[in-house]
Formats: sequence, C-alpha cells, structure tokens
Amino acid sequence: MSNFIYSAIKMFSLALVISLSSQTFAQGDGKSGKRNEKRQEKMMKGKMKHLEALGLTPEQQEKMKAVHEAQREEMSKSREASKSARKAFGSALDQSKSDAELTPLHETMVNARSDQMRLRFKHMLQMRALLTDEQRKKFHGMVGEGSDDD
Repeated sequence: MSNFIYSAIKMFSLALVISLSSQTFAQGDGKSGKRNEKRQEKMMKGKMKHLEALGLTPEQQEKMKAVHEAQREEMSKSREASKSARKAFGSALDQSKSDAELTPLHETMVNARSDQMRLRFKHMLQMRALLTDEQRKKFHGMVGEGSDDD
C-alpha cells in the first residue's frame, strides 16, 4: 500500500511539473524570490527528463495543463483548510486543552489532510487518463525506481 501512495505522490509531482512547465515559478521579490526561482529551475530540469522519457505529445501537455488549472483553486482551498486546522490544533495543544477539546480539533486536522490526499489522487487519475498504455508503463517504471518493496 505504501508503494501505491509513493507512486501516486510521484505521479502528482510529475503532473504538477508538466502543468507548470510554461509558468514562472518565482514568487515574491528580492533574494527569496531569486532563490525560489533557482530551486524551481533546478527541479524543472530534473523533471523534464522524465517528461522527455514519456514522450508526451503537445496535445497531451496542453490537456494536462488544463486539468491542473481546473483543480488549482480547489487544491489551494484544501491546503488553506489543512493549514488552518493544524494551526488550531497546535494552538490548543499549547494551551493545554482537555482531551475532549483536542479530539475534534485533531479529527478536523486529519480530515483536512485526507481531503488533500484525495484531491491529489483525483488529479493523478485525471493526468494518468491522458497517457497512452505505453506511456503508463514507462511512467510506472520511473516511479518504481526509487521505491522499496517492504
């Protein structure tokens, strides 16, 4: 099961790189923006090798970008909900709240994180649907390279 999750996360990462390939990565200004840009550029170079290995057509790349754009806002809201839930839970822990008060906050935090994972998986399935059988086999080989079988 952990290999499946690992593969799903790698697929999502690849899909994200594909969909962002034509966008500017730097956010903010000054030194942190430049560091972020360099880090993203380095990551992009590594991920582009995977894209080339899959042999995506321009049409596939455009469709993947469209799928990513369609889910971007939904994922952003999910990240914010997860961040807010973590913050509320952490604050309650710092305030030494009772078990009865912590439990629902913990459940909210866990559910928010699960929602994020479900959205990532949904996105991965949408991206996967755009690949040919041959590309799926290649991709499966790529995501399986770094995983352990235990």
